[in-house]
Amino acid sequence: MNAFHIATKSLWRRKARSVLTIGGVAFAVAVLVSLSAFDAGYRHALQTDIDRMGYQLLVTAKGCPYEAATLMLKGGGGMRYMEQAVYDRIVGDERVQEIAQQLVVTSFDESAGEGAGSVSMYIGVDDAYRRLRPWLSFRSGGWFSSGDADEAVMGYEAAELEQRAVGDEIYVSSIDKVFRVVGILERTGSQDDGVTFLPLTTAQRAFGYEGKISGIGIRLKDLSQMAAFEEDLYNEPGIQVVSMSQVRGTILNLLSSARVLAGSIAGSRTEAKAIRRRIALAGGSVRSKRSPATG
Repeated sequence: MNAFHIATKSLWRRKARSVLTIGGVAFAVAVLVSLSAFDAGYRHALQTDIDRMGYQLLVTAKGCPYEAATLMLKGGGGMRYMEQAVYDRIVGDERVQEIAQQLVVTSFDESAGEGAGSVSMYIGVDDAYRRLRPWLSFRSGGWFSSGDADEAVMGYEAAELEQRAVGDEIYVSSIDKVFRVVGILERTGSQDDGVTFLPLTTAQRAFGYEGKISGIGIRLKDLSQMAAFEEDLYNEPGIQVVSMSQVRGTILNLLSSARVLAGSIAGSRTEAKAIRRRIALAGGSVRSKRSPATG
């Protein structure tokens, strides 16, 4: 009798236990495969998002650097603000290839009625924003006519959600202000799709943040100068410099820790099943030795 026949016979002898054991192993394998696929997909998506930011360094106000970078990466409120004079001191640095300042603000619209409403995100940008993102294209319309016009450019999803077209007006109830839509962007697959862009000066004036910005995106001419550039900004009061490569590394390290934990749980589940099966088989062998009647 060969080993395969013995193994098959043992499986059929205790069908319920065999089914449960095989199911446990299959579940553990499915978890590991799913986790590996998620890990690969998330890494690719994260790298794509960072590449689409268009810069290597982000200057923000003092606070949690990774929270600030995540808010800028994925969009969100709660941003800290810094003086625009910081931008004025950096923009002339000869090591800078492109630099763009922006102001991120959110507005709650109560027009849907009591207990309801929606939160919209507005980003004040200057013309340098487009140079950092040369892939931006328009589905209809175009860019602002001037740096202080009461005009808006909407991301693809924001326009679809609100059913806006070029020439429509957007009323922001929280500031009692109307902006005219002059352009709608094509889908980018980034946070740009869900926001509404305003000229920086207009956003500062309309929302009451004159002389304030929430972030400065910087692309350097030579990446080897990044460490020295960050060091030169270290003593600048009230700001911090975040490298997007550091943000990527930190997020992926957290993801790797979660993957190891989930893998350990899945492995432990499989091992526990195997141990219980060996104990059950050992118990059955002992009972079989004691089964003959003694009379």
